[in-house]
Amino acid sequence: IIISILGACGNSTVIMVVVMNKRLHTFTNYLLVNLSVADFLVSVVAIPFRVIHGHDSGEVLPPCHVTLGLTVLFDGASRINITLIALDRLIAIKWPFKYRQLSTIKVLLSSVVCVWIFGVVFGLLPVNGIGLNSGETRKEMCFFHSSLSDSYVYSYLVLFCILPLVIVVPVNVFLFTASYKQM
Repeated sequence: IIISILGACGNSTVIMVVVMNKRLHTFTNYLLVNLSVADFLVSVVAIPFRVIHGHDSGEVLPPCHVTLGLTVLFDGASRINITLIALDRLIAIKWPFKYRQLSTIKVLLSSVVCVWIFGVVFGLLPVNGIGLNSGETRKEMCFFHSSLSDSYVYSYLVLFCILPLVIVVPVNVFLFTASYKQM
């Protein structure tokens, strides 16, 4: 509960500060706002639903597959946003003249829309009965491995965990190295 409250407060602060301060209306900051929106939704929707499922053994609304779908949606959107921010910084540092051409409102909106469409499509699969575990599961347990099929969980891990990690780590190593050379 504390994590949920702190996450909601921190992310809503980031959103309000960027929206209210015109000088902060930059391409990168809008990506940060998009990340904050995703993390805010994790804090106020996904975490509380997961906590409810963890403490109540009776029939809970929303059902487990909806809770897991929302968790995948918001958490996945958050990780893709982190990847976009890393790529944004890479382009800004490595190709500064191209960055000015690429950091347009059209590119920004396209990126944000793609993040959410991808997250919604993948997150709604379990809500629509796709990717659910067909084996016997205990009703009171709402975990990825007990409620979702192995293929869905592996796809989630690759698309939303491993792939972003494979992109973000080398990009940030490059950015750190480039900034270290400037010292």
